[in-house]
Amino acid sequence: MLSSAEKMLTNDLTFKYVFSKNKVLEDFIKSFFDYMKIDINVLIKDVIPESYIYANNKRYKSFFGDLVVTLSDTKTLSIEMYSNKFNKENYNKSLAYACRLYSNQDIKKKYKDFSQVISLNLIEGNYKKINNQLVNTYLYKNKDNNQEIDDNIIIYLIRYDLVDKIIYNKNEARFITYLRIIRSKSVKEMKKYAKGDKRMEELMKYVRKWNEKSNEEGFMRFKNELKEEGIKEGIKEGIKEGALKEKEKTAEHLLMYGFNKELISKITGLSKDKIDKLKM
Repeated sequence: MLSSAEKMLTNDLTFKYVFSKNKVLEDFIKSFFDYMKIDINVLIKDVIPESYIYANNKRYKSFFGDLVVTLSDTKTLSIEMYSNKFNKENYNKSLAYACRLYSNQDIKKKYKDFSQVISLNLIEGNYKKINNQLVNTYLYKNKDNNQEIDDNIIIYLIRYDLVDKIIYNKNEARFITYLRIIRSKSVKEMKKYAKGDKRMEELMKYVRKWNEKSNEEGFMRFKNELKEEGIKEGIKEGIKEGALKEKEKTAEHLLMYGFNKELISKITGLSKDKIDKLKM
């Protein structure tokens, strides 16, 4: 049973936590460029989760990005997870992040030496009815002849909602598997895709760690809800004074909310055997 506190990778906080791990992120980025048949040496120099992109002038807005990655060749990647249907506001946000990362490079650099900024955006939905591909590429072009001007800033919109509808070959399969894990609706489904792959099984370890943390935070919210509803005495006295009946009542509530037995045992002090005998 999926716990009410468990979050999948389309949740941006979960995504940031899991994909901020260098080896996992490095493998994911490499799988993307392999899928695109782009020859880039993916060696991560730096990863900043929940990174703050500073504005140099107080009059200008500052930004947050899900992940900002610097590669060893100084290329910068901005990676964003969008769980809601992608719209103009989201696109403007991604464009603003990419432009800010590009313009905030070392002012001692000559403009001709500025490093490339690549924006990867995991999205759902057909933005402006032109996002028909799994990966949709946006860059600066001459409007009259449709010729590419430069690739200083590239924005990719990656439609993870299309992952089951496309045809792919063996060399592209790794990126497809990552997208299937990302858009999975349950931990069980994620495990199915990750099974037998060392790096993806490592990703699953981070997912479990995150959800354990979420479960504990969820329990605190649960206690507050009980307090607000005026039934705090049972859970408060059950945990504080150790009354068996109150502990069992607390455990039953937690089972109903989908918490795992190990965490319930830790919270209430009841044995797993005792919890097994409780009726949900």
